[in-house]
Amino acid sequence: MSVSTIVAMEHDPARILYRRYTPGMSEGARIHLEMGFTNKKSFSKIIDDVVVSGVPDRVTNGVIEDLKTYYTEESRAWYSVLAHCQCNLYCYLAGLKKYRIFFYHVPSGKMDTVERDADFKAAESLIKRSVRKWKRLHKLLGIRK
Repeated sequence: MSVSTIVAMEHDPARILYRRYTPGMSEGARIHLEMGFTNKKSFSKIIDDVVVSGVPDRVTNGVIEDLKTYYTEESRAWYSVLAHCQCNLYCYLAGLKKYRIFFYHVPSGKMDTVERDADFKAAESLIKRSVRKWKRLHKLLGIRK
């Protein structure tokens, strides 16, 4: 189960059944590349017989880093909720104690940063809750492992 699936199960459950794409997503991918948010290393743990894994945007000096691009303050608020959840999960999987989120406002080119301590207890609780939901959903839909 991926970190993005866990975050979607918690904050955007309909995304599990379909994937939404917006024009800004390709622009966001370009900006990630240009700014060096290009980590390829995956982190994973087995939780309740499920492999949970994820690839953070970047890891610098033992800190998980994530870049969120946005166009409006409304979208920034939404991405902020997702980013904190996502980064906390990455920290848990990687065993790192801090994360940093970079918010890049595409129209103005301005960036600001938020740094937080990880909460491993909250991450593990979220993963276990998501695994239970995932298993119930698969049982309901008749999907085998």
